[in-house]
Amino acid sequence: MYQRLAKNILLPILDLCQRSNVAYCWKVLENAQYLKRDEIVDLQQRKMRTLLKHAYENVPYYRTAFLKQGVNPDDIRTVEDLRKLPVLKKTVLRNTPQQLMAGNIPRRQLVLCRTSGTTAVPLSFYRTREDVDWGTAAWLRAYRWGKCELGDKHAVIWAFDARELRNPLRRVINLLHREHLLLNAYEMSEATIRLSARRIQELRPKFLMGYSYSIHLLANYLLEAGIRTPELKAVFACTQTLLPSQRREIEMAFGCGVYDLYASREFSLMASECEKHVGYHIQSENVVLEFLKDGEPVSSGETGTILVTSLNNYAMPFIRYEIGDTGKPSDDGCSCGRGLPLFKSLEGRTTRGFEYFATGDGSLLFLRDMEKIFGRLPVKTFQIVQEKRDEILVKVVKANGYSEKDTNFIKRNLVWGHSQQITNVEVEFVKSIPLEKSGKKRYFNSRLTE
Repeated sequence: MYQRLAKNILLPILDLCQRSNVAYCWKVLENAQYLKRDEIVDLQQRKMRTLLKHAYENVPYYRTAFLKQGVNPDDIRTVEDLRKLPVLKKTVLRNTPQQLMAGNIPRRQLVLCRTSGTTAVPLSFYRTREDVDWGTAAWLRAYRWGKCELGDKHAVIWAFDARELRNPLRRVINLLHREHLLLNAYEMSEATIRLSARRIQELRPKFLMGYSYSIHLLANYLLEAGIRTPELKAVFACTQTLLPSQRREIEMAFGCGVYDLYASREFSLMASECEKHVGYHIQSENVVLEFLKDGEPVSSGETGTILVTSLNNYAMPFIRYEIGDTGKPSDDGCSCGRGLPLFKSLEGRTTRGFEYFATGDGSLLFLRDMEKIFGRLPVKTFQIVQEKRDEILVKVVKANGYSEKDTNFIKRNLVWGHSQQITNVEVEFVKSIPLEKSGKKRYFNSRLTE
């Protein structure tokens, strides 16, 4: 009953009050997902060409980029043609943001946004109201893939600003979405985790959404304390790669499937798992994802650097934006019947501070699959830190049953091949590992200054 009220009455009223169009965008996305693959590609590329023409005519940075490359918008007809344009680096956004602003977008249509600053200084940027609406609609569609509806009571673990929580409009939005339990990822201490577990038991939400690490912390507490919560419809985890062992623990704690999501502040939801859990469906009506190595597309199943193009942000177009992630594309279809393309997996971060470390001889070190190292060890959590080029420190929060043989296993297997001779691995035991200021957990932390 409440779901129909939320969708048919409350959402249109909120759209009217905000001068937004989420209901329309959601309807379009619901209808488009079952188009054939080539129809979705055609829709995506038509939106892409319209955006490129706008960027060429109205955005100083792209006008210069087109002229420097000797191309014009008519030369770019397909996603493959995007390689004729340069990669957009975060340094451009940080140092010359005005060069990325479109000169023809009224200020009333601008929405100021900021990244969380997990790995660097937070970035400020603008999106259009319409772009935000398409992003919201993508989230609503992804919830339905987990059999959850607008109006289902749910809990959210997110990095909320105190002023945002007091905002009257935010409270109206919470009423519409029935976000009855807002847990602040800034405050995931042992006491707040215990309180959160009790409140989930009392309020009986239908689903849980939030930071992967924070959700895992909560799940781990429930399992260790032997606390059973009412079974949820689904858990939606995002912002960090979800290790298989973490997924299993979350499923056990909440008695439901876990849906991994790929999202960012710059683009909202970019890809998400469906009920088949065979990869991430790319939200192709909203974004273009490229997977490249040395400037060329990688093959299906091969790891590449991810570049993102937003198809709806006309205020500050992000075209071929190097977001800092790596992943494996896939040519496979999905038995769910959706025509949205898949990518196989998120592999990690290419920016300093995550899975790449510098060795004593100056080369880059790529760490082994963390699931293979820590997935079956009695370890609650871990963090890998580098302060010197020839040394890696592994901080470990031990679980019951941990022994010296587990320490030796980490030291022997953490790094690949020749790096074992030029990189010293030390293990330090700690009681806890603090979260970043953004509320997220950082598994890899390089503190090298150069």
